[in-house]
Amino acid sequence: MLLMACKLPSLSLKYEEMTEKLFMLFSLDDSRFAVSTEMIKEVMPLSTLTTVPKTEPYIAGLIHYNGKSIPVIDSVMLLYKKPHKRKICTRIIILNYKHSDVIPHVGLIVESANKTIKYDADNIDEHNLTKQHTSYLGKIINVNNEEIQLIDVDALIPQEAAHLQSAASCS
Repeated sequence: MLLMACKLPSLSLKYEEMTEKLFMLFSLDDSRFAVSTEMIKEVMPLSTLTTVPKTEPYIAGLIHYNGKSIPVIDSVMLLYKKPHKRKICTRIIILNYKHSDVIPHVGLIVESANKTIKYDADNIDEHNLTKQHTSYLGKIINVNNEEIQLIDVDALIPQEAAHLQSAASCS
């Protein structure tokens, strides 16, 4: 059998790298939100928190995490001024928190954290409807014709949480 070498025409395909990011989707009071997984350290079930008297209502308490006390924020209370609904799927998302050298994490209570998605960062829409009122909102992703609000974690966590972290580290 004789094999012949065939020279194929040179194909020059231009590969455009997509800038996909991974996001965790979660629910708060029947609305959908997302946070970049780059900010997430761990997702854990809601557990018993140590309450801290005379703090803002959105501070649910403290949790012992990796040998340190970290503040946990009730995100429904912070955004909607009412407590979260305790469900089987209620979770605490442990987030990396850049604004504190003392304790680099903060917990965020969400009513359901159930899915991650990859999304092309070039297709993230920005609008000014909420951004002018709240610095942590403003970007939207559209997943299956559902608008999902992205949350900027560093802008979301109030300064009160940083103060609580400092107090917790002294105890």
